[in-house]
Amino acid sequence: MDKQIRLIYRCLKTFLLLLLLCPSFPLFSQNDTLNVNPKNIDGYIDVGILNIFSEPEDEASVYIDDVLVGYTPFQKKIAVGEHKLCIRKEHYYDYNEVITMSETKMVKKVRLDLMFGYIKVSSTPAGAMVYINDKETSLMTPCMTGQISHGPTKISLKLNEYLTFDTVVDVAENSVSRLNVNLQKSDLYNNIAKDEYYNQLYADTVRLSMLHASDYIASQIDDAADETQKNGRDEKSNRKRVVALGEKKSELKKKNEFGHTVWLKVGSGLSGIWNVGENSTSSEYSMKFPTFYAGMQYSYRFNRFFGLGAELIYSRTGYKNSYVVDDYQYDDSFKFNTIDIPVLAKFYFLKNGLGPVIEIGPILNYKANYIMTRNPGNGKPETIKASYNALNYGATAGIGCDFRISDVVFTVNVRTIMELTSVFENVNHNMFHVQVGLGVKIY
Repeated sequence: MDKQIRLIYRCLKTFLLLLLLCPSFPLFSQNDTLNVNPKNIDGYIDVGILNIFSEPEDEASVYIDDVLVGYTPFQKKIAVGEHKLCIRKEHYYDYNEVITMSETKMVKKVRLDLMFGYIKVSSTPAGAMVYINDKETSLMTPCMTGQISHGPTKISLKLNEYLTFDTVVDVAENSVSRLNVNLQKSDLYNNIAKDEYYNQLYADTVRLSMLHASDYIASQIDDAADETQKNGRDEKSNRKRVVALGEKKSELKKKNEFGHTVWLKVGSGLSGIWNVGENSTSSEYSMKFPTFYAGMQYSYRFNRFFGLGAELIYSRTGYKNSYVVDDYQYDDSFKFNTIDIPVLAKFYFLKNGLGPVIEIGPILNYKANYIMTRNPGNGKPETIKASYNALNYGATAGIGCDFRISDVVFTVNVRTIMELTSVFENVNHNMFHVQVGLGVKIY
């Protein structure tokens, strides 16, 4: 018992001695929770909530005090105090900031900036289309691309009659990479890509043949195309087929530019009198009369510049005439149903059959019937008949333009007609017509 008392006495004595020598020594650590390594963000007593959103929205790595703690969008409890924040994403610049956390919620929206580079592209020959990562651009060599994110980038160059060039350029950050390419001429007969040429040639010939509504020619082209597909890898057959199709295309193109054409035409205008003879009263004058016409034209083009045409046109024409007799004014109205047959020399300016055209030539005019209404100043209007020249001749001249919309060819023209024969036998009334028309090619 004495030994136990002595042992307890010695322990108390030692403990009291330690208290006297080290007064700062505590019984328990007052900060056992806060003495955690400050880089360990778990376990703090006082914490706040940190929310981070990045643009672009793909996952970006979030580092706090150089420790990876998650990915955006990010939300976690963070110890109160200062921390070093870093957000990283491949191909983007790092975002760095020192943040001070409090016990409240902190929301940060971070925009990451791309790391860019540029590519200067040139080719021989120039004028090749530039594709970036298989996407078509509006660039043509030589050129400088816009900003491209750094790293491997696929560049393709395409130019007619040349092989497509593909390569991968490692774009460096904030620098200009250079790409110089000598394009290789495509061998039409030995390159497998020649099928594209055949298909285009076939499509052109079919289009041209359809313009002439020739089923026979279209069937010939179908047969030629079938043989081309069967012999697509035979050099001699390919060569013969290309020549044959090329000749057929040239033949159809020539037929499209030269030869027969038929048009349907409609239009309107004005008519009146351009010559009042000596046997008319000095006070006589003419007023214009609205007209319309419809018909068809046949033409044949001999060469690049010249062709002939003839028309068969129905028109409704007329004029109004006023004069004074014995101090009374008379107003006469004349309406004619007319058949016009102009024969035209046509002068072209473009070799493809379209564009401006000048027409000039004689015209034969047959007035089938007419209606004359007289309104005397001292009486009621009356319908009368008088002797007239049914068959007349004259001259016509005009200018027009042929144009294409899709596969349909149209024409617009303006022309004037001067009749050289008087309408009536006893009075010199020579008519004129100004017409504006629209036509469509049907053959």
